[in-house]
Amino acid sequence: MRVLTKLKVTKWKKVYLPKTTNDLMSAPLQIFIAYARKDAELLEELRIHLRPLERTNRAKIWYDGKIEPGTVWEDAIKKNMDNSDIILLLISADAIASDYFYEKEMTNALVRHKEGKTKVMPLILRPCRWNATPIAQLQVLPKDGKPISTWNNRDEAWDNALESILHHVSEKEEEERAAQLKLEVESITERKLLEAEFKQKEAEYKQLAAETETAVLRLQMNPHFIFNSMNSIRSYILSKDIDSANAYLGRFARLMRTILNHAAKPRIVVADEIEFLEQYIKTEAMRFEQKFEYKIEVDDAIDPDEVLVPTMILQPFVENAIWHGLSSKQGQGKLYIGFKKSGDSLVCSVEDNGKGRGTAVKGKDANHESKALKIIERRLQLLENQTGKKSSFDIIDMYNKEGIPKGTRIEIRIPYLEE
Repeated sequence: MRVLTKLKVTKWKKVYLPKTTNDLMSAPLQIFIAYARKDAELLEELRIHLRPLERTNRAKIWYDGKIEPGTVWEDAIKKNMDNSDIILLLISADAIASDYFYEKEMTNALVRHKEGKTKVMPLILRPCRWNATPIAQLQVLPKDGKPISTWNNRDEAWDNALESILHHVSEKEEEERAAQLKLEVESITERKLLEAEFKQKEAEYKQLAAETETAVLRLQMNPHFIFNSMNSIRSYILSKDIDSANAYLGRFARLMRTILNHAAKPRIVVADEIEFLEQYIKTEAMRFEQKFEYKIEVDDAIDPDEVLVPTMILQPFVENAIWHGLSSKQGQGKLYIGFKKSGDSLVCSVEDNGKGRGTAVKGKDANHESKALKIIERRLQLLENQTGKKSSFDIIDMYNKEGIPKGTRIEIRIPYLEE
C-alpha cells in the first residue's frame, strides 16, 4: 500500500499573494528562429525537437513560416524578434550569404543581446566560416561548434544543442519565479492595508466566486462550500485579520483554479482528484480550531496517473465528513481516503471517526446532504449508462463494541477505467 500523504493540521504559514490572481500564471518563453530558406529541412528537425517545450507551455516558437497572409512580413519579423526571450540563429553558408539574415536579423539580434534584452544562441547547421562573423564572440551550438549535418547521429546532435537551450529556459523560468517571489516579499513589508484595499480584496473574492460558480454548477456540484468560504473571507476582512485573509485567499484561489481547470472534464485521473482533495481539505481546515489528521492511500495495483474517476466525485463526502463528522468532535479527528482496485471496479472510500450520522446532520444541513447525495446518484447513473458497468455507493455507519457511533465510511464503486 502506497501512502501518498499524511498531515496533521495544526498551524498555518502566512501566505501573501500578488494583487491579482493572474499573477499566479506564468507565460511561456518566446523563442525566435532566424534561418536561410535552404535550411528549411533542418529547421523542421529543430522544431520537432523543440516540440516538448511547446507541449508543456514552457516556450512558444516563432519563425517566418507563421506569418499570416496579408501581413507585412518585415514588420512581423521585427515585432516577434523584439518580443523574444531567446533568438536562435541557424548558421550556414547560405544564412551568412543572405543580406537580410546577416545585416538585419543577425545584426539586430546581437544588438539586443548586448543590451541584455534577449539571449542569442547561434546554432551551426552546416560547415561554414562562422568564426569570421560577429557571432564568433558568442558560445555556439552544438558542442565545439561541430555542425549538425556532420554528426553521425543527427538526433544526438540536436539533443546536444537543446541541452543548452533547455538550460537557459530553466534559468529564465527561475528568474521569473524569483521576480514573483520578490514582489510577494515586497507586499509583505507593506503591512498596513487601507480600508479601500479591504474593499478591493472583497470585490476580488466575489469575482473569483462568480467566475467559478458556472463551472461548479456544470458539474452539478452544490456551491455550499463556495458561499461558506465567502463568509469566512468576509469575517477575516471585517476583523481586519490581514494574515488570515491572505492565507485563506491563497488556498481558496488555488482551489478555484483547480475547479476551473477540471470543470469541463467528465473524468480526471486519480492523481488530479487527490490533488484537488488535498487543496480542499487544507482550505476547510483553516475554518476549524480543532486539530485533525488526514491520510490518502492508493493501492499499489493502481497507477494514479492513468486510472480515471468522475471529476470531484469524493468532494461532497469529504465535505460532509469534515463539517458533520469532525468539526465538533471532542479529541483527535481522523479522515481517511482510499483508492483500491477490486476486480474490474475501482473502490473509493472516505472514512471519518466523527460522531456518526445519527447525531451529526439536522435541519438545513440534512437537506444539503440529501441534495448532494441525489446529485452523486445521478452522476453515477450517467457513468453506468455510458460504460455499461455497475456504479454505486454505500454509506456504512460504524459503531464501537458498546454500540456507540464511532464514525462513517463511504464506499463508491465505479468501473475501472484508464486513459
